[in-house]
Amino acid sequence: LITFWDGDVTVCVGGIFDNPDYDYCPANAMVDSCWTFYLATLERLVSFPIMSGAPCETVLVPLEIDDLEYTSLNNASMAFHVDPTVLVPLDIITIGSVTAGWFIDSLNINSATGDIYAEINGAQISGLSGSGILLFLKAYVPCNAVGGRYCEIEVEDFRFNEGYPMVTWEDGFFMVTLSPNVFFCDVHLNRTVSPASGDNTLTFGATYSGTEDYNPGLDEVYIPPPDWIVDGWFDIDDAAYPYIGQLRRDVKHPTPTVRWHLVTRDEPNGIARWNPDGLPEGEFRIDSLVDMKRDTQACFGLNDILLIEWTLPVISHESVHLNIGWNLLSLPLLPAGMTADEVFPTEYGVFHYNTPISSYEFAEEIRDGYGYWVFSNRTRSFLAAGSPLNGYRRQVHRGWNIIGGINEAIAVSEISMAPDGIIPPIWGWDGSGYIAADSIRPGHGYWLLSSGEGVLHAPSAYRGKVLNNIKIEWEIGIDVLADEPAQLTLGYSPKSAEGLTRGDIAFPPANPDGVRRNVYLTKDGISLTTALSPNGQWRLVVEGDAELMFSIPEGVSVSIEDRELGDGEIVHLRSGEYLLKASNIELPQEFSVLGCVPNPFNSSTEIVVALPEVGAVIVELYDIIGHRVTTMERDCPAGISRIL
Repeated sequence: LITFWDGDVTVCVGGIFDNPDYDYCPANAMVDSCWTFYLATLERLVSFPIMSGAPCETVLVPLEIDDLEYTSLNNASMAFHVDPTVLVPLDIITIGSVTAGWFIDSLNINSATGDIYAEINGAQISGLSGSGILLFLKAYVPCNAVGGRYCEIEVEDFRFNEGYPMVTWEDGFFMVTLSPNVFFCDVHLNRTVSPASGDNTLTFGATYSGTEDYNPGLDEVYIPPPDWIVDGWFDIDDAAYPYIGQLRRDVKHPTPTVRWHLVTRDEPNGIARWNPDGLPEGEFRIDSLVDMKRDTQACFGLNDILLIEWTLPVISHESVHLNIGWNLLSLPLLPAGMTADEVFPTEYGVFHYNTPISSYEFAEEIRDGYGYWVFSNRTRSFLAAGSPLNGYRRQVHRGWNIIGGINEAIAVSEISMAPDGIIPPIWGWDGSGYIAADSIRPGHGYWLLSSGEGVLHAPSAYRGKVLNNIKIEWEIGIDVLADEPAQLTLGYSPKSAEGLTRGDIAFPPANPDGVRRNVYLTKDGISLTTALSPNGQWRLVVEGDAELMFSIPEGVSVSIEDRELGDGEIVHLRSGEYLLKASNIELPQEFSVLGCVPNPFNSSTEIVVALPEVGAVIVELYDIIGHRVTTMERDCPAGISRIL
């Protein structure tokens, strides 16, 4: 047995005698001979490309081979699969390829499932070099295919010459392009505060007889409503009709990019509502941020102008990588017409976090600005397609929110929230645990803790003023003595708040099947590792027995459920919620109002007051012309309190 390697090989034969079958003459010596040849272990790669097509279009998808040198072919068998809602297989075509002239021996197509099996053969192919097209998969895009949908063109099996040369393969990828269409969509204007009125309904749309100018018989002139109805119209400027500047219905030609300018008047607390089902393919954005295909409403302020823009973005693709186990992900693009399970092909489903109820749920769709948990039992990569995500604006709720990245990395400082409520740090996931993030990267998901309701901008749509860090007068350390030790910190800061405040540090929820911490501080139902207090009181939660060691600074006395603790003391606690108190805290000398945030404000603000002792605080609110709007009374503890 002789082993050879790829490359030039020389074989020589010498010292050989013949073996005659007669006995009257001895054996004759043979001439020594040598042969040189090139040895190559053949393994060829066949692959489909990345392509796109429009509904009702017939396409020829080429199957390519990486190299034909030293390759001899006379037959091939193959099995392919596609998603029939994206591509329907029709035939195998050899004309115009390396196998031109070969015959199709067997062809089995199931258009309902997208499966195709074929066997082809013909005259021997040899003596060629370089790459080439082996054949074409002929298919058509269904006329009802949804723009933005995509699928893999899977090579399930491919063989040459009953097994030689050996073949490996790579799947292809096909995307359905977006197509404009005729539509009409109503927008209902109203207000978010009492007294609410009847809707002022406007209509925008597109037909092939529409234009950018005024269209008699198609557009409708706006008639101002009664005073109690929110005032708003579509703006138009047509030199042929100089007396018409406001439309109730504005219809344009369906050739994106198309823009409508919705002008509002004299309403500081306005809201616009619509039904996304009435919108055709493409992206509809208000002021480049609100996604009208996934949202149903947008707020506007005094004399605001809403720019509605319809575009047909070029569908691009990105590679998505899954590690073994849980992955905290987002997408740097926005898929169209695909469910979450279709985007992330996993057997376990795609999970999003429902912040108002603090629970995981199965995700139905992928939204811009949101992150998701995906579990994979193997390392794998796949392609996803959609419109590039340059930025987003999304609703953020009080508590933990999973946010996503955009199509480029941005620093954490480049995201903002209005009103400000971000409690740093923002947490990422490294595959085994949480890490504080300094940037938001494409394709990754992150935990963001918010102290209230607001709108998150990524990157910042505007820059707010830099917030100073809250000064901490002193800290108490708590070491959790366990197999997996942890540390908690109690901080005293007169300018902090009883609820969530800047300076608190929380730990994100565990992944969908993870184990949560069993000892933690809590505020407003949020688990914290560091909690600041303006009055020296903290809530500690223990789930299961725990041993804690306290590190107490000099001059401060600490008690737990009225039991005094010493520095370095180890305390054994059973399951329950405990009140921690610290004394010798300097209280305000007199009552004072420290301000309100935000100021000025629209629908809500937080008033900060200082009390030398427990007492009731009466708050009276007046509008800008001196009318009293409301009166409220709150019981407040000694120290710093915040009234919403």
